[in-house]
Amino acid sequence: MRLLVLAGVLAASACAGAVRTPPATATPPSDGAALVARMHDAYAGRWYRTVTFTQTTTQHAPDGSPRVSTWHEALLAPSTLRIDIGAPADGNVVIYTADSSFRVRGGKLVRAAADANPFMPFVSAIYHVPVSQSLANLARWKFDMSRVRADTAGGRAVWVVGAASASDTTSPQFWVDAERLVATRMILPAEGNLPALDVSLGGYERAGDGWIATDVDMRAGGRSVQREQYADVRANVDLPPSMFDPRQFPVAVTTVYLVRHAEKADTTSDPVLSEAGTRRANALADSLARTTIDAIVTTQLQRTKLTADAVARRAGITPVVIPAGGPLDAHAAAVAGTVLNRFAGKTVLVVGHSNTVPAIVRALGVSEPVTIADPEYDWFFVVKVQPDGRATLVRSKYGEPSAASPAMK
Repeated sequence: MRLLVLAGVLAASACAGAVRTPPATATPPSDGAALVARMHDAYAGRWYRTVTFTQTTTQHAPDGSPRVSTWHEALLAPSTLRIDIGAPADGNVVIYTADSSFRVRGGKLVRAAADANPFMPFVSAIYHVPVSQSLANLARWKFDMSRVRADTAGGRAVWVVGAASASDTTSPQFWVDAERLVATRMILPAEGNLPALDVSLGGYERAGDGWIATDVDMRAGGRSVQREQYADVRANVDLPPSMFDPRQFPVAVTTVYLVRHAEKADTTSDPVLSEAGTRRANALADSLARTTIDAIVTTQLQRTKLTADAVARRAGITPVVIPAGGPLDAHAAAVAGTVLNRFAGKTVLVVGHSNTVPAIVRALGVSEPVTIADPEYDWFFVVKVQPDGRATLVRSKYGEPSAASPAMK
């Protein structure tokens, strides 16, 4: 979720009124904590309380092709942010608090997670909360606060925290303009399935007692993955706290149907379905005939695709293929991540294998064990995942009983 987090947050370094730039100082801070204190003291009591703005977001796919969209942002100090993705009337929203994120799609809450925003400490909280709290907030990103060095960027003096030399371009670090005392660059470590990011904040303009970065570029592996450009910045506007309350949205549950592929024709590496398997695939489609399926996930192997084919044709869906064959936990995490992020709040059919289905059930958050014996093809699992990650499991059967299928547990 991190790329989404970046949207607009970096723009919120501004406020309205007369400009008062902190005096430049050549005195090096003793460590990162001293620099954070310097940032806090320079603007304490004068930084904006709220800010809104419009963001043009350009996201680059792996092949480099761009996708441009407009997001609308609202920030409430010290650490609450609302992002409306696209037209606000569409109801696609992300809300961040100091330690959590809430994702809304189509006006319904589909996901809640402990997902701290790495930028909120720098663009707002650091100027509002006690220094000790800011240091606690920053600890998650593993900046080595004992390392501080001087450098230049864009012809301006900066302090760099987290890296001992200019050759270190991978350690978690943040760069701070020595005069303005605002962040100009951040290198963030990889987190979960997200890559390490090198974020530059350019095009700073004066705005009241603060500054605003009007051009922000996020890079991964040397390639721009997201660029943000800001306009219509308004500070210290009246914003009702209720607009940041995720409880205003009704809850949507993610429903996942999981089955093993149907009976296969032979024992080759990539067989088609047997006659019994074709009957079972049709039985699966019949079982789901009155259910709206929003997405289907299969592996690259024919037997999973053919099992899902009748359902896909009836629903008019092209399945998402997530290859299996590598580390089992990695595959399960990839499937669960796709379901819970891309299709949160939707109804999804997953067709896997006797070893992958139990692992996927576990990755979706179900604690009770699931096993599928080699001769068993008739298990039908339903996992329902709440926005806060709580998951429930229901086991049932479908189609013709498998030859060696035990009673349901």
